[in-house]
Amino acid sequence: MHDDRDEKPAGAHRHRHPHGHGPAPLRVSGLTVRYSDGTAALRDVSIDIKAGEKVALIGANGAGKTSLFLSLVGILRPDAGTIIVGDVPVDKDHLLTVRRKIGLVFQNPDDQLFMPRIYDDIAFGPRNFGHTEAEVREKVEAVLEALGAAHLATRSSLKLSGGEKRVCAIASVLVMQPRLLLFDEPTAFLDMKAKARFMEILGGLGQTRIIATHDPALAAAVSDRVIVLEGGSVTDDGPAAEVLARQKFA
Repeated sequence: MHDDRDEKPAGAHRHRHPHGHGPAPLRVSGLTVRYSDGTAALRDVSIDIKAGEKVALIGANGAGKTSLFLSLVGILRPDAGTIIVGDVPVDKDHLLTVRRKIGLVFQNPDDQLFMPRIYDDIAFGPRNFGHTEAEVREKVEAVLEALGAAHLATRSSLKLSGGEKRVCAIASVLVMQPRLLLFDEPTAFLDMKAKARFMEILGGLGQTRIIATHDPALAAAVSDRVIVLEGGSVTDDGPAAEVLARQKFA
């Protein structure tokens, strides 16, 4: 298993929020990823995601959900198989293009919030892709306003609540206007109020999205399709209600 942690993926949305430009279907074919000791993190995973789909990737801790997400954005490189985003292969020659198309919100917001001010955390992506400071300011202010978080711009993430950190981490992805959004256990560490706020934000997003979770109730509430991952392999895939009932999650 190879690790290409050379840059942070960036991203953004729709409704009254900023939005991406067109569809970004995803095709994963025969994806296998192994750890350095030879253990398979993912085993022959094949998934097609159509534009506009709202997908839940459900499985227990260690099922391979995070490994799949890291592979989709090119942080982990596969031992076998291919990943295509639109018509762009996910490989070392196309990482910048891929990371314009996909935005990953990590499970722990602290993995995405590392600058002295929230403004700079959100500006990191646009600056990294060469936007002028005027363009950066416009993008950052727009996404913070859209998420109702403009008052957090000058704050440090060290002073924020878990819910505030989650919103800012989402903003740091949405600011780059990705076509496909990946959320890794997005309600982890959140209280009921913060979860409700996340659900409100999610309802305003128009992009294709995949939410990794071990929570069947969340999967049922936010997805029209559920993919079940067990031991690094896809074991079920279909309409949310049918899969959840079949798997006895709901």
